[in-house]
Amino acid sequence: MRRFLVYAATLSLFAMGVLLGLDRLNVWLLTASSASAAHKMQRLFRTYPADEIAILGSSRASQNFVPSLLSPAAFNYGMDGSGQGETLLLLEAVLARGGNAPILVNLDPWGFPPAGPVTLVGDYRLVLDDPAVRAMLPPEMCRWRDRVPGIRFYGALRPNLTAWLNGRLGLTKRVDRGATLQVLSRTPKEWAVINASLKPSGFSVDAAWKVRIHALAHRTQRPIVWVVGPCSPRWAELYTGRSTLHAFLGWLGTLPNQTVVDLSALPYGEACFMDPTHLNLEGDERFTSD
Repeated sequence: MRRFLVYAATLSLFAMGVLLGLDRLNVWLLTASSASAAHKMQRLFRTYPADEIAILGSSRASQNFVPSLLSPAAFNYGMDGSGQGETLLLLEAVLARGGNAPILVNLDPWGFPPAGPVTLVGDYRLVLDDPAVRAMLPPEMCRWRDRVPGIRFYGALRPNLTAWLNGRLGLTKRVDRGATLQVLSRTPKEWAVINASLKPSGFSVDAAWKVRIHALAHRTQRPIVWVVGPCSPRWAELYTGRSTLHAFLGWLGTLPNQTVVDLSALPYGEACFMDPTHLNLEGDERFTSD
C-alpha cells in the first residue's frame, strides 16, 4: 500500500508539473502575440499606457485599422466576433484607465444587437484574478476552471501555437500592434460566388444603447472618434440601413467629445477587400491613410 501511495503521489506531482508547464507555455504564446484576445485584455486591464490611442471594435476594427500608420502610440484592441455591446464595455474600461489620447471606436454598419445581456467573445482568462474584471463579466465566464493555472488553457495549445506561428511567418496575415491584417485577396470567380450569396442588411440600435452612450459621453473629457468603414461594392448596393445609420451618426455628433468619421462611401473596388465586410492589406493601408 505504501509503495502504491508513493507511486500515486509521484505520478500526481509529475502530472501537475506537466500541466503547469503547458500553462506557462500557453501564457507565453498568448502574451507574445499582440493579436491574441488574451494579450489584448491583459494589456487593457493590466498595463494600458495612459497616452495610448486605443482602437476598439469587432473584426472590422482588428482587420481594417493599421496602428503603425496611425501613430506610434496606437494599439488595436479589436476582436473577431465582438459586437458593439462588448465594444462599449471595453470603451468604459479604457476610459476608467485615464489619459487624454483619443479613442477610435469602430461602428459596424449593421449596428447594435438587441438590448439585453451582452454576448462577450474576448478571452479574459489572464485577468480573472482582477475583481473589477469579474464584476463586468457574466458568471459563466468566471468559472473556477478558467482561473486555475494548469487547467484554464487545457486543449488550447494547438490553436495558440498556430496563431503565434502565423503571426511570426505572416503567410496569410500580418500582425501590426494588435491588428490582424489579411494579406490575401479574392479572384473574380470567388467574388462572383460571394456576391451571389449576399442578402440585404440594415442598421439597428435600441434606445437602451443610446441611453448608455449618452451617459458615457457626458462623463468623460476624452475625445472619442466613431468610425464607419467601407464594405464591398455589392454589399453596399444591397445595404438598406443608410438613412437609419446617418440619423444615428447625426445624433452621435451632438454629444460632447464625440466625433463621427463616416467613410462608408469610400469608392473601394473588390481588390481592396478580403470579403464583403473586411478589407485586405491593400485596403487596410488605403483606409487607414484616408
